[in-house]
Amino acid sequence: MTFLLATYRYDGALLLELLADWYSVLATAETEVADVEANQGILAGWADGAGLRPAPRRFRGPSLIRMPGPEVARDYGRGFAVPVTDADAVAARTARRLRETFRQAQERADARLAGGAYLAVLSGYVDRLRGMRDDPAAYRRVEHTLVAIMADERYLRIAVDERARDLVAAIDDELSHLYGRCMDLERGGQAR
Repeated sequence: MTFLLATYRYDGALLLELLADWYSVLATAETEVADVEANQGILAGWADGAGLRPAPRRFRGPSLIRMPGPEVARDYGRGFAVPVTDADAVAARTARRLRETFRQAQERADARLAGGAYLAVLSGYVDRLRGMRDDPAAYRRVEHTLVAIMADERYLRIAVDERARDLVAAIDDELSHLYGRCMDLERGGQAR
């Protein structure tokens, strides 16, 4: 069973991955979300699976994206990843759905930012998390609140507003740091 992982960048760049499972990639392609015809061609080319061999994925960031190279890691590491099920594997319909998902996510981000008003909230999250850096147990205190909120608001990673993307990236970094500290503590190791 294969599945497609689509990762969007705020400017409409799109990384498509055909996965055999979470740890094995069959094919990748970089394209533009607006180019429905090209995306349809890519997906149709992958449909028969001819010549596709599983290769291990390399992971980067919270969305577990395979990175073909360091420059792509930088560009897509903070993207908005959406799995597409086998039921959606018809190339034409999926290509249109990819474009629509991107458009809806950016509209949702714009509405959430409320003309910049939500930036203060995101900034407050960053400050709060930075204030917890020295506490190895801090991640567990925000796990079911802030971590859950940011998971629900992952579409902000492709907001048009660069300030919002930067704040979300800072929150991701702080949460990653807190998670690492927490895991060190729970494994009985020395906290970082």
